[in-house]
Amino acid sequence: MEEVIYKVLIAGIDTLEIGYCIARYQLSEEEWEMLKEAKESAQSTLYEKGSSVRFRGYDFMVLRTGFGRYKFILSNEDLDIRIYVDARSGEHFPELKVRFRSQFLWRHNWKEAVRKVDEWLRTWAYVTQVKISRIDITADIMGKLPMLSLELREVVTRARKRRAFGTYERYSDGYEPSGYKLGKNDLSCRIYDKTKEVSISGKKWFENLWGKKDWKKGKVVTWVEFQCRRKVIRMMQIETLEDLLLKVPDLWRYLTVEWLTIRIIQNDSHRTRWPITGFWQVVQSAGSCFGETVGVSRLKQMKANKDILERNLRGYVLGLAALAMKSLPGSDVAYGRSYVAYFLEGVLEDLNFEQEVQKRKHKYDSMEY
Repeated sequence: MEEVIYKVLIAGIDTLEIGYCIARYQLSEEEWEMLKEAKESAQSTLYEKGSSVRFRGYDFMVLRTGFGRYKFILSNEDLDIRIYVDARSGEHFPELKVRFRSQFLWRHNWKEAVRKVDEWLRTWAYVTQVKISRIDITADIMGKLPMLSLELREVVTRARKRRAFGTYERYSDGYEPSGYKLGKNDLSCRIYDKTKEVSISGKKWFENLWGKKDWKKGKVVTWVEFQCRRKVIRMMQIETLEDLLLKVPDLWRYLTVEWLTIRIIQNDSHRTRWPITGFWQVVQSAGSCFGETVGVSRLKQMKANKDILERNLRGYVLGLAALAMKSLPGSDVAYGRSYVAYFLEGVLEDLNFEQEVQKRKHKYDSMEY
């Protein structure tokens, strides 16, 4: 069998979603009215998806519908911007949500794209906090999709779910998958034949990017993409735009070295001792495209388990009731029960109760899924 030589073509961020907490908007009444009229204009017909406007120097379409609490959605080929009009410094959720489209991130280099949009937003909104909610981080590898066993035994991962996905084509030696998906929800990885996907989606501009790195038409490109949601992003200590720009190399290292590897099957029962495939070594090396690592590691968290907390609480309640009875000779279970109720009432009515609960919730939000 001919050995496949793999090479990194490009690596970057393909999709990015950022929430902005806004203390106040710096928009005129005329600008708000323009957005309102554009939305109403789109709603006045059955066929229009939205109405075009010139907003703060850029062309957008104001969609005919909002999304949940977000009254306005501005969309173009580069961005989707959701606007919640009642600015409260992110008291309950970010008032602005920005989704960076793939072509915009690749065209400008993702770092420059983020900086450009951040500076522009701050000309019309007073930002108090930034929350990164989604990062799709990718590498395009020249070389065909590696063939893995049906059980994906070569894959060593912390993910609980793994499966082959995509269309299956019939070859002389059986069925061959077009890709694989591992993980779900907060963190997942997709590995698939990008050249096939480009031919279907029409994203021919990818070929221009590859061509600058010695790719020739007819060569297969394998796409490796990790989709990270907010829980994982926080776990990697990425909270601000500065964190994002600085810590992406560490994120790639964690994803390709700790969370997921593809290895050569051996007889050794300890799969983490199996040698890493040449393909995955090249994937790991794509981290150099993001810059130098700064030594950020995944925050190790216990898993939150409500059932365990409830069992422990029951044990503590019983123990407290028993000790209360012991402290008052001659008392019965009714006294123990009333003592516990009085204690719990004091906890629930404490002035700091809400603040302490929010602190615990914040901790559980970042725990391992």
